[in-house]
Amino acid sequence: LGHVDVLMIDEVHTLPAEGDGQYRKFITDLREINPDMRVLGLTATPYRLGHGRLDEPREKKDGTIVPPLFSRVAYEVTLRKLIDDGWLAPLTTKDTGSIGVDLRGVGSVGGDYALGQLSKAVDKPELIASICTDIIRRGKDRRSWLIFTPGKPDAKHFHEEMSRRGIPGGVITDDTPSGERDRLIKAFKNYAIRYLVNCGVLTTGFDHKGVDLLAMVRSTKSAALYLQICGRGTRPLYKAGFNPNTATAEERRAAIAAGPKKNCLVLDYAKNIDYHGPVDLVEPRRPGKGGGPAPMKTCPKCDSQLHASIPVCPDCSHVFVTEEKAKFVAVAAVKPILSKAEPV
Repeated sequence: LGHVDVLMIDEVHTLPAEGDGQYRKFITDLREINPDMRVLGLTATPYRLGHGRLDEPREKKDGTIVPPLFSRVAYEVTLRKLIDDGWLAPLTTKDTGSIGVDLRGVGSVGGDYALGQLSKAVDKPELIASICTDIIRRGKDRRSWLIFTPGKPDAKHFHEEMSRRGIPGGVITDDTPSGERDRLIKAFKNYAIRYLVNCGVLTTGFDHKGVDLLAMVRSTKSAALYLQICGRGTRPLYKAGFNPNTATAEERRAAIAAGPKKNCLVLDYAKNIDYHGPVDLVEPRRPGKGGGPAPMKTCPKCDSQLHASIPVCPDCSHVFVTEEKAKFVAVAAVKPILSKAEPV
């Protein structure tokens, strides 16, 4: 290719952290021609599983420090701001109760759940039937359901269960012939079928604005995968004839609310929200770091799953009553003000 001044990489979270992969070799070869070449990465999820952020150095198990490919974030806009400004559709979720994947006994490979073991944990007839029942009940007023599963067998069985119940849809895996995949996606985008079940295919980059229900049956420890899955439901559908580029943030939000897709319902049967927290507050876990479950609460009126700090349910306007705690007491505290009794 010769002399290149700027290399732009989209979906840069797929870039290997190190090694001799195609990406890395390509960059190394270009830099031999032009050592001053700039590399610009674009992504909605600027981190990799087990490695932290793409602009931070990483320490290997042997203590070696791997320098980051990117020195800094040049520009950043948050999911929360894009939703508040009316460029993305809001997400909402409901409490799925006791219906969900039992992760006991599921091991990890490469920092994420072992897909084979996870698929076996999901691929149980009674669990698949319960999840399908819940999706159909919750999604009765929604047009496009996108279902994420960990394995091909369970993806197939979800499709079979939905078909038995008379719901039109399809299943896509990496084994699906390209012609059949194109046919299913076209039918899905034209609302000719209600749902698509997919296994590791329709995550990064899949774009159908009409998706208004996401069902997560694929558990993941990857913050990037979690956000990419949720991102499939954030494409907005404004009311007919509306031009968002000439409107204010308030007008864009109103146009979404008046359109055919007011929000996207996320049904989490995989415990991903418990693990990662609200999608607009996600930060990658550093290697070796733990972290407790996110502070969540369930709306008693409509079953929406909300962050503990939210005072009013955005789905049904239920007002949470907070217990008043005394700010002052009548008796002075006797706890020590210094950690040591005497100065050292």
